[in-house]
This record gives sequence, structure tokens and C-alpha cells, in this order.
Amino acid sequence: MSALTPDTIRAATDTLCRLTEYLRESPDPQEALALVEPLLEEYTGLPIQLGDTLRALARAVQSHPDTPRSEKISDLVTELRAAAWVQTDQYMLHYVLDELRKVIVSAASSEPLSERQLTGFADKHAWRIPFDTSPRHLAGPGDARHVTHGLAAAGWSAVSDPLSAEIVLRSPDLRHSLQFDPQSATSAWWRLRAEPTDTEPGWYAEFGELVPAEVLAGFTDALIAPPPQQPDPWQPVTSAGWHRDSDGTARSPDAMCHIELRPLSEFSGRSSWHVETCEPGDGQFPGPRIWHAYFDEAVPAHLVGSFLTALADRSPLQRGMYDRTGHYSAVQEPSPLRPQQVVDAHTARIESLRARARSARRQQTKSATTPAQAHTAQPAARR
Repeated sequence: MSALTPDTIRAATDTLCRLTEYLRESPDPQEALALVEPLLEEYTGLPIQLGDTLRALARAVQSHPDTPRSEKISDLVTELRAAAWVQTDQYMLHYVLDELRKVIVSAASSEPLSERQLTGFADKHAWRIPFDTSPRHLAGPGDARHVTHGLAAAGWSAVSDPLSAEIVLRSPDLRHSLQFDPQSATSAWWRLRAEPTDTEPGWYAEFGELVPAEVLAGFTDALIAPPPQQPDPWQPVTSAGWHRDSDGTARSPDAMCHIELRPLSEFSGRSSWHVETCEPGDGQFPGPRIWHAYFDEAVPAHLVGSFLTALADRSPLQRGMYDRTGHYSAVQEPSPLRPQQVVDAHTARIESLRARARSARRQQTKSATTPAQAHTAQPAARR
């Protein structure tokens, strides 16, 4: 065995410092556990080793012939031995690590979005010839899994009765919830809520039965990971050729979809967003409503903007030959896309959302820990 030096021991503490810095970067929990596990081995981990080291140090100091025999030395040696027992008792952390691993592995094996569910989407769409359907506001509801799969991939979990037609998903931070109720007694089949926090107000949004799922997914995707730019909500509408009036309204080129930014009152500077797709009416009055969307005055502008961007997008949506559309005037043409390409696009979007959600959570973790780290005492400089 080569001779030990202070530098040899410092190399071990440097490794621990590197491990600590790595853990502050919010790595994958299973990877983090694998790195910490050797430190907490039941018989050879750091608690046992440090306890043995302190006991051995106490014995070496007390038994050396050059050590003064005094009450002060005796008290200090006693403190070392007491600290050794405290450190040794921490070997129980080995079991804490085991339980953590079990919980994390169990959660990973029961992710909100499973391979079986993705396969179910593929089984439905892989054999259907897609038809390009436009305009989007008349494309019909499509597959609701464009919304629910995206949220589940971001960690939202189902809290509703699995045998009920109603679906309720809740975000990992428990602030946001989505309700899809095909048996709703009102015209709102989709409802999204955000609970208030210390710094942000709560808000509410709802959508009708025939809102295209891909358009609604534009809203929920932005909720998972906000877009890098948060443009004026009106901008994508006017860029797509919709006619915008000076009174806070806009209408689609076919005049069947109307957007209105409606003040709460003449005395209030706050406004709510209303979107309605209606059948052609008689004169200035619209016909029966096909679907609607409502965003209360507290819904963040970038979420509204993302919804309107998806709504006004000129690219068609893919529907099966016998899928329900919003209106008979919707134009359907055979799509150049193959069925498998439709499935692959959905899978790629889900993987992208999963990665974006993970990145957003890491950024939030860094933001939360940075102030605390700034006040953490730094080790003394080595001489």
C-alpha cells in the first residue's frame, strides 16, 4: 500500500465535490441513485467508513506516547468517539436509497403514457387513408389523443375513474388540470383550469365538442413548454389572411370563425377571448354555433397566441374518410401523407414534448436552487 498523503485524501473529497455539482444539475434520478449508491453501501459505505476513521483517529491520538495526558485531550477524544457513532448510525440511509429506487422504478414502469397507449393510436391510424381537411376550424374534432397523449408525455396523470367516460388529467405540480367530458350537460366538453399561486392568478379556459384536437393541442403544448417567443396573439391571425376589425374582432376568410377580445366591462381594462365557429347566417347574424373556445381574462397571452396560431395555420389537418367534420363545406382531398407518416409524426411530437417538459422542469429546479446555493457557505481555501 502506497503511503497516504493529505493530497490523497483531498482527491477523495474532490470527487465528492464533483458529485455534488453533478447532482445540482438535476440529472436523471436513476443515474443519480447509481452514483450515490457506493457512498451508502450497508457495510462499506461512507457512514461506516467515516465512523471507523474517527474511532481509529481517537485511538491513535489517545494511545500515542507523545500525546499529553490531560482532561482536555480526554474530552476531545470522547467527542471524536461520539461523532463516530453518529456517523455510523447513518448507515440506515442505505435502506432509504433502496426505497427511493423502488418508488422511482415503479413510477417509470407506470408512466402516464405507455407504449401500449401509443400502439393503440398507431393501430387506429396506420390503416386509414388520410385526407387533408381544411380550413382547420371546420376539420372536426379528430383524435382527442393529440391532446391527452401530449399532456401524459409531460407527466400529467389521470385522476379520474378509469371506467368513466370522463377524463381528468392533473399536472405534476398539481396546479393545472384538464377535464374532458363527452357527457357534459353544457356545450363545453374540454375544460382547463390553473390554480392561483403566490405570484400568478388562477385562470380558466373551455372548448366545445367540435374543436379540432390539433388546435387545442397548440394551447396545451404551450402550457407544457412555453414557446421561445410570445408574439401578439393577433399576429398569426392577420398573417394568415384573416380580416381584423378595429373593434377587437377578427374573422376567417370564409367568415365562419370569429375571434373577439371582449372587455369585461366599460370600466375594466381586462378582457377575455372568445372564439366561435358558426354556420353561415342570414345577413349580419351568424347561424347555429359549431364549436366555441373561451379564455378568461387571466389566461396568459402566449397560451392564447399558441391556440390562435394553430387555428389560423393554413396547413390542412388529416382526417379519415368517414371522420366527422365541423361542417359539410370543409374541403377534403387525398393526402400525400401515408398512414404511417401520420403515426410517425404523432410519435415524434410526443417524444419532443417529453424532452421539452423534462428540460423545463430542470430549468425550474435550477432557478429554485440557485438562490439557495448563492448563500451556501463555501469551503475555506486550501493553503
